[in-house]
Amino acid sequence: VMEGYMDVVMSSQAGVAYGVATLGTAVTPEHLRLLWQIAKEPILCLDGDAAGKRAMLRSAEVALPLLKPSYSLRYAVLPQGEDPDSYVQKHGKASFEKVLLASRRLSQILWDTLLPQYKLDLPEGRAALDDACRKLAAKIADDTVKQHYLTYFRKQLWSQQATVIRQKPDEK
Repeated sequence: VMEGYMDVVMSSQAGVAYGVATLGTAVTPEHLRLLWQIAKEPILCLDGDAAGKRAMLRSAEVALPLLKPSYSLRYAVLPQGEDPDSYVQKHGKASFEKVLLASRRLSQILWDTLLPQYKLDLPEGRAALDDACRKLAAKIADDTVKQHYLTYFRKQLWSQQATVIRQKPDEK
């Protein structure tokens, strides 16, 4: 899924003939329902600029209440200043498909967005991150998916906490 029709046209001319466009940055619940009829985990490949990153987060917010077992999103992140059109023209089909294969899961995108906002060397920072994760997961309507997101976030938090503790010099 790309933002504009030129992204799809140029990608198709380069041999990537399986793209669709939202014709802008707004992914709607109806877009997601239609996409999930085609693929259980469609890849959103948005522009590698600030607007593309904001669109990625907005699409994640739209998707959360709609998630259900086996249905989610993946995100292909392009380098800063690139869009699918320019990227495929400069680097070709094979390179573009590598970007798609390296796409990241919705859960990873959410975690990677939250993590830098909190100081994990402080108990209050860890508690605030845990609270933010619980609030995100609460937006998921399906209880099974919600519980697995909570588990994922907690595992990530404990793993990150262990890393912070190992990096901290002994304070004896």
